[in-house]
Amino acid sequence: DEFVMLGGALITVLGPRTPPAELNKSLGSVLPARLSDDSSGSASKGQRLIGEIQRDHPVFDIFKPVHHSYFMTTQFSRVIRSTPGESSEILIKLEDATPLLLARTIGKGRSLLFTSSLNMDWNDLPTKSVFLPLVHQMLKYSTSLFEEDKHYLVVGETVPLASPGSASPPLTETSATISRLCSCGMMLRSIVRRSGFCASAVAWV
Repeated sequence: DEFVMLGGALITVLGPRTPPAELNKSLGSVLPARLSDDSSGSASKGQRLIGEIQRDHPVFDIFKPVHHSYFMTTQFSRVIRSTPGESSEILIKLEDATPLLLARTIGKGRSLLFTSSLNMDWNDLPTKSVFLPLVHQMLKYSTSLFEEDKHYLVVGETVPLASPGSASPPLTETSATISRLCSCGMMLRSIVRRSGFCASAVAWV
């Protein structure tokens, strides 16, 4: 609770080994929805498609109309049913109105819940060209990187540097170019606060 309340980010992705009851007990206070003990749908009952996307939400800002068609043709064989909280948003629904992607703001932080898998176990989303951009957008939104006050660096970006304690604006001569970031992602975020550093977390279940 405290981590998210103070500005931390939580992304929870479900899958075949997800124990809903245990997840409700350990993360129920910060999840956007309460999980059902039974998963819904199976390959034998046929695939389901996405029925609705909140296109005006920041997560989908970068996607053009043609990209939405890629989402709408993604087939889902299984999800874990959930009951959204009153303060939660449903960003993606399946055609039977089952919530697929949910978001919730808790204090200064954000929590996202994806009720299917992010691999080929329960859907074919990873085969779509929108897959990685969607994951990046989820990360950006959960860590508040849509805010005007940037706290992240992109490869190739020029960053002005100033001497510690200097009150004058940074000089061009002291600029540096970010040529390499950690291999695990495109962006690096670090927020410095009086109490220390606030790091983002991603939970893969």
